[in-house]
Amino acid sequence: MACYDLFVERLKKEILKIFYFPLVILTFGFVFVSFFSLKNGLTSEDEVFLTDGSFDVSAQKGYFNNQLVLGPTKPYLFSAEQENLAVLSATSGEKWIDVNLTTQVLTAFEPDGRVFMQVPISSGLWAPTPTGTFRIWIKLRYALMRGGSQALGTYYYLPNVPCTQYFYKGYGLHGAYWHNNFGHPMSHGCVNMAPADACKLFEWTSPPIAANENMVKPTSQNLGTLVVIHY
Repeated sequence: MACYDLFVERLKKEILKIFYFPLVILTFGFVFVSFFSLKNGLTSEDEVFLTDGSFDVSAQKGYFNNQLVLGPTKPYLFSAEQENLAVLSATSGEKWIDVNLTTQVLTAFEPDGRVFMQVPISSGLWAPTPTGTFRIWIKLRYALMRGGSQALGTYYYLPNVPCTQYFYKGYGLHGAYWHNNFGHPMSHGCVNMAPADACKLFEWTSPPIAANENMVKPTSQNLGTLVVIHY
């Protein structure tokens, strides 16, 4: 019986040796990937100010999910009609934006309930889009966005993201030049739109932005437009 017990103890030790090393490697790998993802994630409002809203002519290449993408080579045109519309609507009352994550549709409503625009969007696929009621807290004609993880194949570095409107921390409504799959989840948490749609919305929302400005923030007298996101 003593020999049997000794055999069992030795067997346990050998089994432990077999599984111990791989377990250590897997644990280290998980911690490394988690740290890398957190390090590269857009997690704070401070990172929004990596750009001042102006178009960076020197940055025409980016990365989306570790793949090289080409950015816009020149600024998008903003029509005088849209700019005038934004200024006029700022004093007309409360407008709001509805984002339906189930249907992947954004609808912008005038204060009287009329639909200003309704367009397909792409919400979060590699990270969830936050749900709730928010207000736009900053508008940037162009933004630099970065985040994700190279180890997981979700790294992105995207300069000159057009018509960006952040509504919650680093989550925003913006144009996407790196894909054309609107109507289906494709983002890392933001709400993607075709650039033309994003810029039309950008000029309609509050606070209005002057033609010679690249960035604007709401004030207590001119709040950011309401954004309601739901399933």
